[in-house]
Amino acid sequence: EAVHREVAAFITDEGGFSGVPETIMVEIAHPVFHYKKKEVFAKKGSLQRFVIAECASDFSPHLFPVDEVHKIGILDIRLLNADRNDANLLVLRQLRSDSTNHAQANESANPSTTRPVLRKARSYSSASP
Repeated sequence: EAVHREVAAFITDEGGFSGVPETIMVEIAHPVFHYKKKEVFAKKGSLQRFVIAECASDFSPHLFPVDEVHKIGILDIRLLNADRNDANLLVLRQLRSDSTNHAQANESANPSTTRPVLRKARSYSSASP
């Protein structure tokens, strides 16, 4: 199931090397869920920490640091993920190290003083096990 792959991605990403947000397995039961039988039972799912970021498809690939791309590739190899694409990667902006902009604490930093950093975002659900 996809829930197991999501949680496994977080566990496999030891120390946050590839940037997988914290992910846990949860169970929930409620009568409003669709049940074939009328009995209510717990369903499993994953709950992942919300990350404010942008989609990788909004950036030119040449903007991504090679080491960050390699981190995602290493994670995909470890998870046997064959479904990586720019729609399932989040991008966090960081201030350029050569920037003289003193607004480093400002969350709405000017895009011209930032560089994208790849982070794993979501779903391994369509990947082959």
